[in-house]
Order: sequence, then C-alpha cells, then structure tokens
Amino acid sequence: HALCIRLSHSGLPFVMCFHKMKMESFLAGHLHAFSFYGGAPCLLIYDNLKVAVFKVLTGRDRTEQQQFVAFRKHYLFDSRYCMVASPEEKGGVETGGGYYRRNFFAGIPKAADIHALNTMLLAKCHEEALRIQQRRHESIGDAFENERPNLRTLPRFPFDCCCVRPVQASTHQLVQFDKNRYSVPARFVGR
Repeated sequence: HALCIRLSHSGLPFVMCFHKMKMESFLAGHLHAFSFYGGAPCLLIYDNLKVAVFKVLTGRDRTEQQQFVAFRKHYLFDSRYCMVASPEEKGGVETGGGYYRRNFFAGIPKAADIHALNTMLLAKCHEEALRIQQRRHESIGDAFENERPNLRTLPRFPFDCCCVRPVQASTHQLVQFDKNRYSVPARFVGR
C-alpha cells in the first residue's frame, strides 16, 4: 500500500509504502510527509477513503473517523473530499497516482525490506524537486520554496499515531488485538 501526497502549488510529491493501510499507517504517513515538507498544508483534498471517512453524507459533508479528526486538529489543517461519482474532480489524484506508478514503481523496485523501499522512494521525491513540469518555467523545488512559507508550523510534539483499544485478558493469559493474540502476565487474567 502506498500513500501519495502532492502539494498543489509546487507539485512536490511524498510517497511512502506500508504493509497495511490502516489508520496508524495513514496518520504516520502524513506525519512523515509533514516532516519532509517542513510543515503541514492548510488544506488537504482527499478521495473518499474509508480510513479517513466514517460516513459519506450529502454534497461534500462527511463524518470523519475520530482519530483522523484529532490528527487534523493537532496539525491545524482542513480536509475536503471529492464528490462521489465525480471523476472530473479527481484528475490530480488519478493523474498523480498514474505518474508515481509509472515513475516510482516501474520495473518493481528491488529493496531488502519496506524501510529500504521507503528510502528509495524518498530519494525519488527529492529527484522530483529538480524536474520542471510542463508549462512551468521553474523547477518543482523552486516552486516549493515559494510555497514553503504557506505551510503551517509543526507542533512541538508529534501526534501519537497508534490505535488504543480496551481488551480483556482471557483465562489463557491472552489478549486479542487486530486478529492477533498476545500473551500477558497471569495477574492480568480477567482484567
């Protein structure tokens, strides 16, 4: 699974892969992107992905996942969602996804593990800063330098990108989380 974020003005991309696209990965990907950019954008536009949207309402109204709302409030950015069944709104998303697939993942990158793959992808993002897009006179990196002052300052402490759920230890000294069982000391049985 890959998280792709592209700044609107400069077009500077951030691409990162995860074993699973769950809330923790989604938020951690944003956290790494904000670190890469040196700030958070004021507005992020999303397709209607389930990891962020709990329920699609009418028009652009959405009920967002609680943890995503807390993350947005921590980094002080707004979210906007594409209209359902309106492919004309998703041009940047679809075009960007295709571009990254062709240029970042062409030939199936060879990496020892996901960390090595993400290091390679980060290098490709830095390479993109040197590229001059069609109908532009400056590089993506130069456009980003003009865009950088508009990013929000990152908070002193990063958001804790983890999922916390109450569980109860079984009589076999096990707790279950996300379809996995973990052993715990005997004193936690029944708690």
